[in-house]
Amino acid sequence: MKLNKTRRSTATLLGVAFGDAMGRNTEFVYSVKEIVRRNLVVYDLPRPALVTDDTDMTRYVCRALLAVDDVANLEHAFVEQFIDWYDQMDSGRKPGSSCIRAVRSLIADSKHDWLSNTDPFAKGCGANMRVAPVALDTRLVPDFEGVANVAQLQSAITHAHPTALAAAELTAYAIWLLRWENFALDARLLEALLERCDSQRGVYREDVLGDLAKYWSDRKAMAGYGRRWKPVNAKRAMQLGWDEVLGSILDVYDAYTLEDVGDDVCSYTGGGWIAEEALAGALLAALWHPENPVRALMRAATTSGDSDSLASIAGALHGACYGYDAWPHDWYARVEFGDELAEYGERWD
Repeated sequence: MKLNKTRRSTATLLGVAFGDAMGRNTEFVYSVKEIVRRNLVVYDLPRPALVTDDTDMTRYVCRALLAVDDVANLEHAFVEQFIDWYDQMDSGRKPGSSCIRAVRSLIADSKHDWLSNTDPFAKGCGANMRVAPVALDTRLVPDFEGVANVAQLQSAITHAHPTALAAAELTAYAIWLLRWENFALDARLLEALLERCDSQRGVYREDVLGDLAKYWSDRKAMAGYGRRWKPVNAKRAMQLGWDEVLGSILDVYDAYTLEDVGDDVCSYTGGGWIAEEALAGALLAALWHPENPVRALMRAATTSGDSDSLASIAGALHGACYGYDAWPHDWYARVEFGDELAEYGERWD
């Protein structure tokens, strides 16, 4: 596919919104058969192209990144912007319960200490459906190790389970490779993601996570995650978190060479409500249609799981890979918050 691969940061951010809008009306329809029966399959950007909390929170991550000139100030910026998101929150965008609980608790704390108010056992896809901007701002974070820190930090403020942190980092890594390293949506990308999972097992980013690991040693709280999770130290927790993400990427590896016959993506990768499954489902839809971004979004949105999050991450992947021409040009002016996202993207292009 010959494309004009310019404005790839803009196309990434708008890809989040396009996928989000396409999956908005199917998110809580729990079977593909029912989606088809109710005539909810989308082949084009809806009119109006309204978005959910996935795009909404992506906007606030953009604002946090652009508000500072030093990465050392990002912790405060994220806290400030997430509180602002809560104050402006529109319940019609279906905001996630983990985000709401963590930020509400943060607001009630006069010190606004995220570490005391986050949910150390939340691993929903809120960890990574908003992470795309972190992989784009090379002005602030010029190398991927810095990106990994920031990706985990923005997750930890609301979703601090080890698996959520790992999934947020790996989602940012996929976008980074496509945007900055000119990877394609193919087996080489999957191999790189598998290698990252292996190399990061046991890595605890203390500089940004501080004493978060002490919460993971709570035997009673961790009991709900199975025998292997009780109790765990920082290194062991991150090993287990990365292993869960690795398992989801292996699910993609097993399925991506199969012909897309219209099966539910979630039947291969899980529903996408949790962070590692959201990345896996988005990857599978993108890899099934590596040269047809619109078809990839349609497949991610026509699922029994968290359709808007799957499609928004798939949109980020295709936008990062193919740039401006990934999307029908008339979509750019039609999607909600499109002008704002385009403005942020142009700064990073």
